[in-house]
Amino acid sequence: DTTAPIVQIAVAADRALNIKTNLEASSTDSNLPISLGVPAITIDGGGTARGTHSLDEVWDSTDSYIGSQRALLIILAVVRVE
Repeated sequence: DTTAPIVQIAVAADRALNIKTNLEASSTDSNLPISLGVPAITIDGGGTARGTHSLDEVWDSTDSYIGSQRALLIILAVVRVE
């Protein structure tokens, strides 16, 4: 649900960090809490991955710190730290 507060918080964090938001449904670790009625999202950890879950999988750590910044912004907003 793109109108869920946690989704809107993540979109705002992306906007603050100039990250392109990618809203799509897929099989993730968020499935369990969502199935229990708990709002949840899955975000990447930063950096750039290619060939995920294949023998050609590669991860580039360039600017990977931005993933941690995004996670922190989302956490602080969810718990309403100002």
